Amino acid sequence: MRAGLSHVSAGLLRAIRARAGGLPAGEGGEGGEPLLVIEDFGETPWASLTFSGLRHSVDIRLEGDSAAVLALAQEMADWDDAACTGLTGHFLADLQTSETGRVERDGGRMSLSLRLDALTIEE
Repeated sequence: MRAGLSHVSAGLLRAIRARAGGLPAGEGGEGGEPLLVIEDFGETPWASLTFSGLRHSVDIRLEGDSAAVLALAQEMADWDDAACTGLTGHFLADLQTSETGRVERDGGRMSLSLRLDALTIEE
């Protein structure tokens, strides 16, 4: 991980990995979950008049069976903020996902790139 990674960002990255769950598909693409690759991440301080926290940006890539990749992407988009645990001293207030790239491959496989923009607020 990057130098200077806050415990909140580390917790968010662990939660994203846990959300993907399972094991990547084996040789030949049989079974398993899509492979999750964290391509890049960053955080910046955020504050309003009454709250303070961090804005996080996480670029991920999902690889695998097209149906499984699209299902996981939808799960990420529908992630209930309360389901994110492990952010000691913070809570996940908002998470938005956007597709940044898509490559269809032979055999019903695909690579899907997503940007996750999250806001964590100090408790």
